[in-house]
Amino acid sequence: MSKRSTYRPEQAEALAKIERRRQIMDVQHSELADTAAISRETWRRIRREKRAFPAQITALRFALRTIEARRRSAEDVFPDPDNGEQP
Repeated sequence: MSKRSTYRPEQAEALAKIERRRQIMDVQHSELADTAAISRETWRRIRREKRAFPAQITALRFALRTIEARRRSAEDVFPDPDNGEQP
């Protein structure tokens, strides 16, 4: 019997990119999991094992985009007063 191959190695790289972007955006793990409609336990398993299904990777990417869009729209509605911008 042959040795099992790596489980979707491209997914591990995709997860690393998602994690870097999550850190840069300062998004909490719980916020990302909730926005991606992935249970927090599943998100913990994905992070621990560095394995995920393609649909989960897609959901996580879209969740980061959604969070980013929400933050941008909130900034448009409530501009930062320290920034010197006038409404």
